[in-house]
Amino acid sequence: FAVTNWEPYQRAKGERLRVTETSCCGEYEWACQGGEFLILRYNGSGYEETGRGRYAARKVWEHLVQAHKVRATRRRASPDRCQDGS
Repeated sequence: FAVTNWEPYQRAKGERLRVTETSCCGEYEWACQGGEFLILRYNGSGYEETGRGRYAARKVWEHLVQAHKVRATRRRASPDRCQDGS
C-alpha cells in the first residue's frame, strides 16, 4: 500500500462536512463533503486530510485503521479498544 500523504484540510464554502465514523482512540475520522469521501486527523494545531475522492478513500481508511490496530497491539493496548476499527 502506498504511503499516505496528508495535506492541510480546507473546508469548501457552502459544503457541509459529515463525519460518520471515528477510528478507535479517535485518531482518524471518516467524512463526506460535497459528494467526496475523505479521512481527517487532528495534528495538534488543526486538521489534515487524505484519501479525498469518491472511491479510493475507503481503501485508505481500511489501511489506516488496520495499521492503527497493529500499532496499538505493539504498545500492548487493550485489544477491546481496537476490535472493530470504529
